[in-house]
Amino acid sequence: EQMTVASSAEWLDFLKDGEKQSGASEARIRAAQDRLITEFPRSSEAFFILRERWSDQHPEPSAAASADEWQRYVRLSVGQYRELLRNFPYEYFIASYLFNDLSHLEGVPNSEIVAAGEQAIEVSDRYAGPSPSPREQVASAYLDHHIDPARTLQLLEAARQLKQSPRDRVFTEIPDYTP
Repeated sequence: EQMTVASSAEWLDFLKDGEKQSGASEARIRAAQDRLITEFPRSSEAFFILRERWSDQHPEPSAAASADEWQRYVRLSVGQYRELLRNFPYEYFIASYLFNDLSHLEGVPNSEIVAAGEQAIEVSDRYAGPSPSPREQVASAYLDHHIDPARTLQLLEAARQLKQSPRDRVFTEIPDYTP
């Protein structure tokens, strides 16, 4: 008897992984990935496939690479993160990566850094819940770039308050397991 399974991104990803484990050809695995991307273009599974493909096509420079090589790579990454964020807004960490890269690029106006920082906080809050981490990340970059000291203090105060919240303490405090 044949089992009927409704197609979903998770199911197609499972099948793709089975293809890999069975030693299928790269062409067959690529076809399984392409099907998943076509049928479920906004899924987390599609995101990870697209991100992996981009990374394979654009390897990071070596640690010994010149600053110019790193700047070129980071500029490419910024473009990729912007595209991914448009297509996968719920993958909140993309906004954080975009902000991080923008804050390390030479010549980026402070207004663009601020817009990306505020977006990173907003997206993280919407999809992962309020957390101190994005506020600390943004505040750190604001300090590095001498951006809006009053806003920097607001972010640090908000991060401090969030760190004391029951939600955050559950994830940051080490429980006492002694009997």
